[in-house]
Amino acid sequence: CLVQLDGRGFGTPSYPDSVDIPIKTTPDELSFLHGYAFDCPDGTVVGQYVLHFLDGTESIELPIVSGSEIQSLDRPLRAMQWKNVAKRELSRIEFSTSGTKAAPFLAGIYLRLSD
Repeated sequence: CLVQLDGRGFGTPSYPDSVDIPIKTTPDELSFLHGYAFDCPDGTVVGQYVLHFLDGTESIELPIVSGSEIQSLDRPLRAMQWKNVAKRELSRIEFSTSGTKAAPFLAGIYLRLSD
């Protein structure tokens, strides 16, 4: 399943600005496989993941920066990792665009779980 977010590159709004992904588990690590549809300068924050926890503690924001964590469609997709060092249980992941023309998309999430 591909999750496409909106971006100014589409012209008129065509996709959502954010989506919530329910994920009730305690992963050791998450890997986000993602890219964006329209080119933008390296260093541009094209979106973010916000990790929300089941215990209601403060969420964690993971900015998605072009060139380092994500690239456009004309290059290979990149995976961005997050390690759950506190071993907190996730309730959901919010994936949102920053409003640039880039239009980020999420191709998959890999969860590494303890044995």
